[in-house]
Amino acid sequence: MAEKQCNERFEKWLEQVNRACGRFSGAALESGFHGSLSEHLAHAIKLSVVEINQACLVRTRHEVTQSNDAWFYTVFQLEGEAVMEQGDRQALLSRGDITLIDAARPSCFTYTHGAKQVSLLLPRHLLE
Repeated sequence: MAEKQCNERFEKWLEQVNRACGRFSGAALESGFHGSLSEHLAHAIKLSVVEINQACLVRTRHEVTQSNDAWFYTVFQLEGEAVMEQGDRQALLSRGDITLIDAARPSCFTYTHGAKQVSLLLPRHLLE
């Protein structure tokens, strides 16, 4: 029963992520899953504050083709840790770290310890 409730909480949270940040798939890693997301918009820049624990978010070619890839995700790690992967690169983000993720390419984010991040969606044309 607890696993079913955890999966339901994850699916609701994933729906929020998909609305705010584009298509992702993923899974809760354990029954300790927790996730929250709040969105903010300032002109062409979208910002999300994400709190997450015990989850994996994946953006495969399938998810990329189903959403707008005209963004870069700039991720600021505020608390905890996260493993961010894209291509053959992997970064372990700790408090104070920043990484840039290309929305046009597959990626994987793993959160095994409580994490809080700010994800800033920057339009591609502003960076290129």
